[in-house]
Amino acid sequence: MSGRVLSQSPLRVSLSGWLDNFPIATRAKGRAYYASGRVSPLEVSTENDETYVEASVSGSEPYDCTLAHAPGRGWDGKCSCPIGIACKHLYAVGALLLDELLDADVSKFSSPANAAGPTDEQALAAQFTRANGIAPVRKQLNYLRHLLALHRSVHAGNIDFQALQNLVPTSYRYRCFRYYENPFTNRWAERPGTPLELWSHLALILTERGVPAPPFMERLTDLAWARAAVAGHLRQREIDSWRQRFAQLEALAGASGAATNDAPPVLRHLRLRLAQKKPVWEISTNAAIDSPYNPLAGAELRELLENAENAPLASVSVSFAAMARAHFGARGRTTLRPGAAEDRAFLGRVLQHPLARECVVGGQGLPIVRDPRRLIWHFRDHPTDPDLVQAQLAFADGTPVPSPLQHLSENPALYLHENTLFSGLPPPTTKYAPSEDDLTVPVALPRAALALPEAGRFAARAGLVLPGDTAGRFRHEVLRPRLRAWLAPRRPNAPAGDDVLLLELAALAPDGAVRALLEGAGWRRTGPGLSPLPPDAAFIVSDFDPTRAAVEVFGRLPRLVDTWHPEGPRSHVEIASATFPETFSAWLATFPPATLIDLAPELAAFAQAPTRAHYAIDLTPSAAWGVDWFDVRVALRAEDTTLTPEEVALLHAARGRFVRLAGRGWRRLAVEETPAAQEKLEHLGLDPVTATAETRREPLRFHALQLADDALRDALPAQIWEQVRARAATLRALPPPPVPGGLVAELRGYQQEGFHFLSFLSENGFGGVLADDMGLGKTLQTLAWLLALAARSRGAQPFRALVVCPKSVMVNWQLETARFAPGLTTVVFHSGLVTPPPKRGAGSGDSARLAPFDAHILVVNYAQLRLHAPAFTAKSWDAVILDEGQNIKNPASATAQAARELRTAHRLVLTGTPIENRLLDLWSLLAFAQPGLLGPQAAFKRLYNDKNDPSARTRLAQRVKHFLLRRTKAQVARDLPPRIEEDLVVELEGTQRALYDAELKRARALLLRVKSARELDRQRFNILQSLLRLRQICCDPRLVGVGEAPRPARRRATATAPAADPASAKLEALLDTVEPLAAEGHKVLIFSQFVTMLELIRDELTARGIAHLMLTGQTEKRQELVDRFQNGAAIPVFLLSLKAAGAGLNLTAASYVVLFDPWWNPAVEAQAIDRTHRIGQRNQVIAYRLLARDTIEEKIRALQKEKAALAAAVVQEESLASVLDLESLRQILS
Repeated sequence: MSGRVLSQSPLRVSLSGWLDNFPIATRAKGRAYYASGRVSPLEVSTENDETYVEASVSGSEPYDCTLAHAPGRGWDGKCSCPIGIACKHLYAVGALLLDELLDADVSKFSSPANAAGPTDEQALAAQFTRANGIAPVRKQLNYLRHLLALHRSVHAGNIDFQALQNLVPTSYRYRCFRYYENPFTNRWAERPGTPLELWSHLALILTERGVPAPPFMERLTDLAWARAAVAGHLRQREIDSWRQRFAQLEALAGASGAATNDAPPVLRHLRLRLAQKKPVWEISTNAAIDSPYNPLAGAELRELLENAENAPLASVSVSFAAMARAHFGARGRTTLRPGAAEDRAFLGRVLQHPLARECVVGGQGLPIVRDPRRLIWHFRDHPTDPDLVQAQLAFADGTPVPSPLQHLSENPALYLHENTLFSGLPPPTTKYAPSEDDLTVPVALPRAALALPEAGRFAARAGLVLPGDTAGRFRHEVLRPRLRAWLAPRRPNAPAGDDVLLLELAALAPDGAVRALLEGAGWRRTGPGLSPLPPDAAFIVSDFDPTRAAVEVFGRLPRLVDTWHPEGPRSHVEIASATFPETFSAWLATFPPATLIDLAPELAAFAQAPTRAHYAIDLTPSAAWGVDWFDVRVALRAEDTTLTPEEVALLHAARGRFVRLAGRGWRRLAVEETPAAQEKLEHLGLDPVTATAETRREPLRFHALQLADDALRDALPAQIWEQVRARAATLRALPPPPVPGGLVAELRGYQQEGFHFLSFLSENGFGGVLADDMGLGKTLQTLAWLLALAARSRGAQPFRALVVCPKSVMVNWQLETARFAPGLTTVVFHSGLVTPPPKRGAGSGDSARLAPFDAHILVVNYAQLRLHAPAFTAKSWDAVILDEGQNIKNPASATAQAARELRTAHRLVLTGTPIENRLLDLWSLLAFAQPGLLGPQAAFKRLYNDKNDPSARTRLAQRVKHFLLRRTKAQVARDLPPRIEEDLVVELEGTQRALYDAELKRARALLLRVKSARELDRQRFNILQSLLRLRQICCDPRLVGVGEAPRPARRRATATAPAADPASAKLEALLDTVEPLAAEGHKVLIFSQFVTMLELIRDELTARGIAHLMLTGQTEKRQELVDRFQNGAAIPVFLLSLKAAGAGLNLTAASYVVLFDPWWNPAVEAQAIDRTHRIGQRNQVIAYRLLARDTIEEKIRALQKEKAALAAAVVQEESLASVLDLESLRQILS
């Protein structure tokens, strides 16, 4: 044959049609691959009439491609690339094959059967001549050519409709077949092998449609053969359909649709009444479920369903309405048609719902009841055809089913008769016997179908009795699940360590044979990876019930995906995720105990107990710090001695999580934290994990007092323990000193304890922190201590102490010293005391010195300390006291650095809030008071990470308890009246609300662009500015320049001209609160952080004739204003700046406090309230916080409560929360 004839071979035509189904973009890429020579030479092989073509395509890596052709199925292909099918690599191979089919001998690509196929025009003409005794004439030869073209197209998988039309007589041509109609549908399972077989099929179709065939084809026509072939195909198709049906029913045979009977709630109900003609939607007239019901029209029902969540419906009816809305929404109607399969399925879903099923009733309004009897199949012989049997639904005892009977759902199979619901097997129907009009009518099926193994297994599972003796052929086999896991390279030639976790869930027979592998949602029972089947495999009834729990667990593993594998699909998991080990281990633990777990060696630890280890304390005297100080290290010792110290450190740092060790796979470490060992470390204030990691770098320093605890006796060597115990006993045996006679005051009991604490510190060369609550007399206790120090330092040099405090309390130190310790003189620092004065703008100078001053105590504020640090650090002091020591809470600030550089024998920090925002605040205080006690700052942050470790505050309190003393009012000042704090919430309205919402929207948009802490640092200024504007708008829109600008006091209100209402909701609420209090003679403190806001309040008070005073940071004669308020009964209101007056002032004349706007730091507000809630207060103190509802102020208040716990964490063990980090900002602006 010529090459041109070969080009029209069925192989090439079929291949061309198959490639045309590839996506357009894929075809273009495949052609480019072929044109660029990326396809290797083709390797062709044949087996059992099937043709295989293999080649390799160079893509991002070499991919192996296989094309396969089988008679009756056409072409197919697979590729080793991630796509696997219909890819550009397969198209490139197909394009090369098309060319080779065009230019080469077709026998190279065909099995012997295909090579001798009936495609030869001469052979067909010869058959015509033998049948008719004469050679075909031109017209007849053309007819045969059309038949040959049609036969080729049928084998190629598509119909040559022009050739088909040419085979029909002209007068019938366009009446016989619709254009592009395939008349051969359902005519054969395999395509006709010869053109004359195809012609017999076509002739039968023409006869059935009343179309005459050409007379010259009569002798070539075999209608009897065609009829038998079609009948056999249809019968086999019906048998195959029953095979599939029985296989489905085998899985469904044990399904049960039982549901619980929940009591309906007593609310208004929606129901569906299944009337005889058509279902009716109804709604109850009142809340009782048995109340009368009214029908709902279509429009009413549609409106009710659309608004079911907001309608006055019981929860049961809401569930029902939601299901109905979902059902009708996809169909655009609200009527139910009993004959429609989708509507019956909807009823089935409703009747299975534990709540919604109560909303369906029978035609007479009676509830649907469930009949416990199951419907099964009963078989009997067909009355006329011995090749058929009849299957009919009936109860297990043979009782016929009631009529009419509706089939509602398939899994589980539910049936409804009037108001009775039945369950059981699905009806005996297939797609070739689909009628469910009357389920009481028997269904005929081929007797041969009952002989199928699938039918027998279904009957065995469903408990059915098939005609004939079939039960003995089957045996039951209980399967056991097995999980296998191993690591494999992600791809060929992947670098070491680039692995994925492969998983395989198998169902094992009792003898260990692999019967099935889980793929996707179902079991694969054929193909690679399975054990050889026994001879009676077709009659084995496999019981998969024991594997169901394992299958459910298998699907719960996150990121479990299927991928192509040469031996069949594999489930794999990426192991690079940080959460993989813990997720995989927890997942393994959920498998049922009967599951066989088979793990590769590197994965074995996931199913084993962790390696155990314990902590040990190593203690050595510190040569650098003296005899009373010791170096402490915490070491971890593992029981597995094969682990290197580096590996133990890695496992320890993981805190019990899995770590992949080189050459060992995944391992984890479990530290034996016995109560005794834990107690030892807790007494040291250490966390074992961080302490172990930290002491590898540098030991921690502890004093004998900290170590002399009986709980540590067994942890220390005997010699060191005796040394520690003896030294601590000596220190504790020192008698407490008497209160100095020069103190003009009687110390309360707790104040004497505070004086003894300070004396103990100074006697032993320690510094410390006195952190009593505001108002408990820290200044008085300090003055007693200073008197004692001055009495002991009677030498050539006069006693000199430096007190550093806020500017607002400098005068207070003078007044308190003169009042309680007149033997000590004070002087307030001024620039004239520095000789020579520093240059303008300079903060230091080598020649800066303090001029001599004739006083025991020099009082300086923090700004002066920072500006003249060289002058203060050049002098040696007998004592340095930092009052309101939280001013050095930022250890990196210039003020804190200057304080740490001061030279003094005794150091003391006074503060009511040792921690305001973070535990690092306390490190900064003790870095001044007792340098080196808490180690370097970086080590402290790791040891006491208050953001990630809630126990950090408790441990830090334990570690510093010998150097910090804190008492609260509740503990020591029981004579103080109780303090009441109340939040007054107001509603923003009108312009104020609109302005706030607009600014909030802008702030949220700004924060939305922030994804990380680094981005937050870049945007922090803009975000905080926006937060500031939000808080100002809450106070008064005029603070941001909207509305009436601040102006001088308005005229007083009169009877004829009352003062205008303010534009701020909070200002209005404030005036409503203050006016009656002032009228009743109470005194009120009003705090705000915005001076402009205080000016607005002052204007309103003036307009209302309420006397008042105002103190801000610009006020000079502060004490004079304080005295006027304390002693002047005619001045009921004191306006105070939160920052300028929040500390150091005694305002006990007031019994009411109003915090006009909340501040981020609750400690600042607490100090403000403590201006009046102090010793000397005789009245109950009530504090009001004004908050705007649904604004940032409520979020600030919530954040305050978290930070208030942080402030007390070190000594009161309360909770600690984060402050203005990214998460807090998102919470505030949420």
